[in-house]
Amino acid sequence: MADWIEYTQMWGEAEEAAWPVLAVAASAESELLYAGDSSGRLSMLTLGDPGQPLDRHASVVCAQAPIRRVEALANARVFAQSDDAVQVLTDGGRQAFKRTTLPNDAFTAAGVNTGSAQAFVCTSAGAGSLLDLAAGRVVRRSIIEPSVGAVHFGDTLVLGTSTGELVGRDPRAPSNSMWTASLFQGAVADIAAHRTQIYACGSRPSAGQPYQTEADTVVRVYDTRNTSGPVGSIQCSDGAPRWLQVCDGALWIGHTPGYVEARRLSQLGDDGGHLYIEPDLDEYAEMSAFAVAPSGQAALVADSGGVLHVWTSSDPPQLSLDGRVSDAVVPDAEATTGPVGGEGVDIGDESVSLSCVRMPDATEQLLSFMGNDVQWDVGRPVNYVDPAILGSLKMMDAIGYAPNPRTRRRSQQPFGRQWRTTWKQVTMYDDSELTQGVAKFRSQQRYGGRRTPLASDGPARSSMVPTQLRRMQIEYSRFGVEDFDFSLYNATPWSGLEGDMRNSYANALLQLLYHTREFRTLMLSHCASMCAKPTCLSCQLGFLFRMLDTAGGASCHAAMLLQVLEDRPDADALALLEGHPGWLTDAAGSGGGGGGGGSYAPLAQRLLRFVLEQANSECQHLDDVLAAEPDPGRRRVVERVFGFRQLTRLACTACDTLQERESHVLSVDLDPPQGL
Repeated sequence: MADWIEYTQMWGEAEEAAWPVLAVAASAESELLYAGDSSGRLSMLTLGDPGQPLDRHASVVCAQAPIRRVEALANARVFAQSDDAVQVLTDGGRQAFKRTTLPNDAFTAAGVNTGSAQAFVCTSAGAGSLLDLAAGRVVRRSIIEPSVGAVHFGDTLVLGTSTGELVGRDPRAPSNSMWTASLFQGAVADIAAHRTQIYACGSRPSAGQPYQTEADTVVRVYDTRNTSGPVGSIQCSDGAPRWLQVCDGALWIGHTPGYVEARRLSQLGDDGGHLYIEPDLDEYAEMSAFAVAPSGQAALVADSGGVLHVWTSSDPPQLSLDGRVSDAVVPDAEATTGPVGGEGVDIGDESVSLSCVRMPDATEQLLSFMGNDVQWDVGRPVNYVDPAILGSLKMMDAIGYAPNPRTRRRSQQPFGRQWRTTWKQVTMYDDSELTQGVAKFRSQQRYGGRRTPLASDGPARSSMVPTQLRRMQIEYSRFGVEDFDFSLYNATPWSGLEGDMRNSYANALLQLLYHTREFRTLMLSHCASMCAKPTCLSCQLGFLFRMLDTAGGASCHAAMLLQVLEDRPDADALALLEGHPGWLTDAAGSGGGGGGGGSYAPLAQRLLRFVLEQANSECQHLDDVLAAEPDPGRRRVVERVFGFRQLTRLACTACDTLQERESHVLSVDLDPPQGL
């Protein structure tokens, strides 16, 4: 082992060092260090001269809860997991992707596979989500064990539970467990893996204090080729293993009291020849985070006092993999990766499944690898796919499956004159770039139908307006609006409201209220409560908002909400509907048209005020539940979002008596353009 020295032990100003650092990581592409503290701040740091404070590259408060895990990604990005959110940020602190959770279902652990740019996150209620960090979307949700405390995401997804078990799952189907091993009497604290071996540390019941746990001094070793139980253990006398990491042929173990040891994978069971690093911590501080740089030349140790200690084996150290000097922990030439304390797995053992036999690790790029340097754009249009195939296509992950229509020979693609003629016919209409020649109606798609040219459609190349911004002609088949495939025109997850219904002037107003987060949460919460009022306006708003949440871009309608407005006497008295005898017209007699030729501006004004007043009255039982912080004025949720506090003073001129009255006024005055 090489000699290691403490390079620096400071990472910020003195007044900023009060927050404990809970997560650290180093980038494999650049000389950047990432540190997340308990205040939700993520700092990007660079090394300076020995003994000098670390230089701050960027710093951003990206969470409202402590940051528990930080992982460096490719393309100068970083993954951060806190109790309330998981997110991806750039090296400048800009947010590229974020997912939040419910307040009572915090994120407990996360594992990142940097090779596939995927992450698996777990919540305290037992919900797991597979995230595509590059595309910024949720690939799959699954039900897993509750209160998972550690995750390793490699070829196999390994979860460490609060009951001391390791659960192996297939990343492609996380709901199904492949194997389970019970290793500890307490919770699993951390997991590391090397090929088929998995290393885990955890806790055990405290000997002197009942109902309490303490760190187990043994690191368990488990082999995925042998599901009968642990194949070995690593004794750490007088230690408290809390962090594990495999780097440069060595297993690094971070202990809570404040020291780190590195053991060669070929000598895990030996008592000597190991590397020990013991930073100088404060008297009342203990280790709070640990990580090893990808180059293996630097170890990062953070303590509860807010100090980041950087230990290196070279001066200056190299953090990234590019141009590193291999004088750090290097495994012996005869290093073995077999089970600790065992002779391997017998091929005749019935407990060993054939799928556990790994292929030899490739040290060079495979011949089948197609990188960007061997791909060129030659300008040829995309291959034409038969609509019969697209109509019956079923997607699984990123692969689509469809029955063979047997319209041509196997493994042949038409590129002749007939194909080019068909391609030109499909692409000559204004919306073909969006529909790709697919029929607009689902009933036609089931039979492999192609779209028919519309008489009102013009050539795409004759207009200067981009295709995605042109006005599209929406037609309906004999099956109604439900048969129209809106996903051909709307690739976003946001849904629209149908505009061909009576009183659809309220669609824009309903969309505005839906995208007001506090109001949407209030309506959804009221919808989930036991409300027995048949004409409750808040219930109908909650049903509509839930429809917009789950539609996934499909068209929605507010028919039930508008029907409730027609049935309520108080709404009828305010003339909130089109064509009502009391619908006021403007002075000039012009306006928005509609049934009575009246103006839509006062109509929308009255509807907005009526909806807010009704929601304020019907949802008063949820104010204390949804309030983020106590309100001394006892204002309701709607009043806090859409209103302001008004103080009225009455003075008597005869007796000089002064009376004050405080009220809440809803500020909903609209200022529409003239002529609406």
